[in-house]
Amino acid sequence: MKNARSDYRASLLALAALALNLFVVSSSAYAFTRWWAPQGETKLALAQALRAKVGEVETPEYPANAILNWSTSQFPNPERGLKGIEGEAYRQKIARAVYEHVLVADDILKKAQTISEPAALAQQHRRVILLAEAAALHAAVVLNDYSLVALIREAYQLPYLEAATSDADSPISKEHIIEAVGAAYERTQATDKEIAAFRLLIQVASNRNTADSGRSKIGQAYARKGDYARAIAYLEAIKDPSVGGAKRLIAKYQALQNQQQANNTK
Repeated sequence: MKNARSDYRASLLALAALALNLFVVSSSAYAFTRWWAPQGETKLALAQALRAKVGEVETPEYPANAILNWSTSQFPNPERGLKGIEGEAYRQKIARAVYEHVLVADDILKKAQTISEPAALAQQHRRVILLAEAAALHAAVVLNDYSLVALIREAYQLPYLEAATSDADSPISKEHIIEAVGAAYERTQATDKEIAAFRLLIQVASNRNTADSGRSKIGQAYARKGDYARAIAYLEAIKDPSVGGAKRLIAKYQALQNQQQANNTK
């Protein structure tokens, strides 16, 4: 979600284009413990948060072959501004459309329950991931609600990681989804979830730099918890000390650890 506001329209167009060219990806398994709540609980929390913003919303009709062309057409340019009465009306429009994305994703999942062929099922799950990506983008850029972003990704992306692509440049890649949910956890101070997410990123990373970025994030998260020993251990595992300012952070955390130990001996 780097520079999300400046890339807002470009990101939507990329998602819409991708929806027209869904492809089969190979399956792979990851050894990790699920850190998010059961999907039913997450969906309920998300629905409650959205209803609090916009009230009840009906599931809209949508064109099956151009779902994101339909959904992204609802969003005006965010550079109109977000101030005053017009800005509030705009945010309400976005919140309602985010809710519609969620409802459409639920409708796809319900219909997909009758699909037994793995590739066809993965394609439907990929549609859900795409809808969630657009919804999370709008929730972050316009609504600035990262609790909502985390719930969207937990409910409609993390359970379907097997359907995500391994292409790191794709907006629905495993790496992007995990990095994005980790960033949402950081924003909402859900530190334990953040650590779990970036541990998974290290597992799925397609290159050393991405894995090292995950290690840097974990190190900084542990430091926020006051666990400087683990923070330093993760940072020292980074091959390139320039990644995430690892060298500088190690020195900082070593000083803080020394101070912490001195205070404990008093």
